[in-house]
Amino acid sequence: APDRAGLSPIHIETSYEINSYYQMEEPGEPAVVNVRTRVRKQDQAFAEQCIRQCRAEVDFLVASIHWGYGSSELLADYQQPLGRALIDAGANIVHGHHPHAIHAAEFYDGKAILYSLGTLIGQQIFLDASEQVKQLWSEMSPDGYVALLDIEDDGSYRLHAKPTTLNADRLPERATGTAFERVSERLHRLSLPHQADVIGGPDSLEIS
Repeated sequence: APDRAGLSPIHIETSYEINSYYQMEEPGEPAVVNVRTRVRKQDQAFAEQCIRQCRAEVDFLVASIHWGYGSSELLADYQQPLGRALIDAGANIVHGHHPHAIHAAEFYDGKAILYSLGTLIGQQIFLDASEQVKQLWSEMSPDGYVALLDIEDDGSYRLHAKPTTLNADRLPERATGTAFERVSERLHRLSLPHQADVIGGPDSLEIS
């Protein structure tokens, strides 16, 4: 509405790529199927238009998007092209969320794409649910990070990550010790193939 924020979906088209030769040898093996995804063109065009219009009215623009899947380390096919398109349209940084796991950070054209900052609050395990759902919840990572930006007048910025993890009440607290090292190692390892470096500090990380 004119006076409040809303939701604007970006639809994802999915197809399945099967290795027919492997399927002949191992019929029924699910590993032979690759899931291919791409953004519906008209939805992406609308998102880009919105960003261009908004960018003309603000000094700094964060594009926040609910995307990705599960708690694995992988990105879906559509994520990098979409993230880069949002940067090209004028976003200064892309904030990705949804997976309950830390995913890679990437710098594209000098601007960051944070594919997933992991879990900030995760209290689902206290709810009643089926055993299957409880199993899914149990696989969620307790780790995440808070991103801090030091923004210069020209729009450039330094990006810092403050690692977090969940306590016994499933609420966030600053990660220390092995939890800090776990966050640091994962973020560094996943970001390196995307040309982003993660430098450790005593209580925070710098992503560049």
